[in-house]
Amino acid sequence: MVTVDQLKRFRDDQICVMTTGSQGEPMSGLFRMATSSHRLNIGEGDLVIISASAIPGNEKGVSRVINQLFERGAMVVYDQMADVHVSGHACREELRLMMQLTKPKFFIPVHGEYRHLYMHARLGEEMGIPTENIFRAECGDVIELTVKRGKINGAVAAGSVMVDGIGDIDDIVLRDRKLLSQDGLVVALLTIDAETGKLLCEPQIISRGFVYMRDSEELIAEAVQLLVEEGRRFESAHKSDYANIKNGIRAKLKSFLKSKTKRTPMLLPIIQEI
Repeated sequence: MVTVDQLKRFRDDQICVMTTGSQGEPMSGLFRMATSSHRLNIGEGDLVIISASAIPGNEKGVSRVINQLFERGAMVVYDQMADVHVSGHACREELRLMMQLTKPKFFIPVHGEYRHLYMHARLGEEMGIPTENIFRAECGDVIELTVKRGKINGAVAAGSVMVDGIGDIDDIVLRDRKLLSQDGLVVALLTIDAETGKLLCEPQIISRGFVYMRDSEELIAEAVQLLVEEGRRFESAHKSDYANIKNGIRAKLKSFLKSKTKRTPMLLPIIQEI
């Protein structure tokens, strides 16, 4: 084994390099070689063997690296060309050997789907580990261990946390953003007399990401008419009922737009008192 700096002493046909990057990871050695950002260059006449299949979801990244290597003149052998896949995971007998060597008192199978955890736990039982000392934990489970015994003792919040700016994003915000990205936003503006509750002008509809206003004049006109009819309810209502009326406007407008467009934009009714 030699360092990268020592490679210049050897002919190309005397060099074999083992590197990271079989999944197209941006900071891996193979990625940086393919993009000429590594001290080791790959070029005409080189042979690259990617000995791992692309994990689902990584296909685009792996394909991009393969194309970049071909562009640099290298010959690339990958799983679709030859049977070169080498698993990075231990097989059953290797896991059995590990238990024989370590003789664990407690056993917590990790990594993989639940079916893998289940079969790994069964293997632990076959190797003589007491069932009560084997923990098939879910994400977030707290496992409490002492010298004599162990147990799953409660759970903590776990999983992906979306961060925006300086703080976390809760589920409600994420839901709203998803809705906005899919069906857009409709604002319904009603201006009423602060004393009598009467409409002072025709309601306004503002659409963002839902429909193009100029191409949907008939739809907008019908929605405005619906707002006029619903807005009349303010005239005979006490101010304590305004919130209920506003919610009713949102529900009626949502039903109307869904029946006309089969879409449910985020609705924001605004009642302006003058």
